[in-house]
Amino acid sequence: NKGECYATPYKKNSFTFIRHLNLWDENGYLTPDGFELHKTARMYGANSKVFIDELGKLTLFNGKHLDLILDLQEYSNKYREASLKDLIQKFTKHYAEQGKIKFNPSRRKKEGQNEQFRYELIFWRKFNLLSEIYPENGPIEFNIREITRLCTEKTRQS
Repeated sequence: NKGECYATPYKKNSFTFIRHLNLWDENGYLTPDGFELHKTARMYGANSKVFIDELGKLTLFNGKHLDLILDLQEYSNKYREASLKDLIQKFTKHYAEQGKIKFNPSRRKKEGQNEQFRYELIFWRKFNLLSEIYPENGPIEFNIREITRLCTEKTRQS
């Protein structure tokens, strides 16, 4: 069944994301953050600004995306690259050399699969944390105003 082909990777990525944000524990029970996010979705809807902001904040802090964004911004300011693809490839190598990420490059089946930071870039753009356009020769442009708002604004659960 073709639908099942797409459902398995979708579930795998969703479960990994939920675990990464510490929204449930090793037994599959909601953590306090998971419960609050679930409650927000039930009260306001999963497409509401309140829910999206809480998810963004959890991703920045629990998911350590804030650290990643700051490291990538610093690297991009120091090493200007002609394209975002070049920047990400060199940053990935830099991060791997520092021991901050581990990956298995032999798992790549074809060009474009398993690219490092692929989903982070999609997420950051969707949440208005990253510019849609990469300027020629950089640096990468994050929406610092939105990141700061998410980091400092009290959410409904705070």
